[in-house]
Amino acid sequence: LGDVRVRQALSLALDRRGLVDAIYKGTATIPKWISNSGTFGYGKSAFQAAYDASPDMNQDLTKAKQLIVDAGATGKSITIGMSSELTGISIEAAALKAAAEAIGMKATLHSVSAQNFINFFIDPKARVGIDGFFTLNYGDYAGPEALPATFLIPAGSQNFAGRGVQGSDPNAAGPAKIAGRVDAARGTADPTALAPEAADIAAPRPTAPPR
Repeated sequence: LGDVRVRQALSLALDRRGLVDAIYKGTATIPKWISNSGTFGYGKSAFQAAYDASPDMNQDLTKAKQLIVDAGATGKSITIGMSSELTGISIEAAALKAAAEAIGMKATLHSVSAQNFINFFIDPKARVGIDGFFTLNYGDYAGPEALPATFLIPAGSQNFAGRGVQGSDPNAAGPAKIAGRVDAARGTADPTALAPEAADIAAPRPTAPPR
């Protein structure tokens, strides 16, 4: 999962409509950003324009399979932390496993009790041998820059990979630059000035393969 092409491929292979139907009984929308439009509490016109211009997160198995070939990841395996006792997490895990297998990878689901699922978040020992695990995100406040900040800044609560942390991230310069933009945006009090920058941070964009 350290190769961005593998992460992109898994994202493209996910059946998000199936997840919405299975978990939310068809009542949720498929977001274009990690922060969906419900977080647009200020600068709504700027955010909505950027959101509308962003691509839909549609399933594309053909493109996903090619990314896996390009990354040399065909036949490789990932281990995902989950809990079969948590319905939503269990459904998501099965969907990711199906997505991985549909594009030529293998996926092992490492299930723990519902009580112990929290350990993935708080105990590094629980994450040993785990390539990823699931979470349900929500906006702490009505600004779409809030959620990305949790994994884009070095001290972010969801920055488990140590992005931008000197000594932990061999490519720290790039993430550190992004973290600087996030901090600058969060320190801007004027909503009119903040909205365009926050929208650019929150909006996904194509990422070049790592060298």
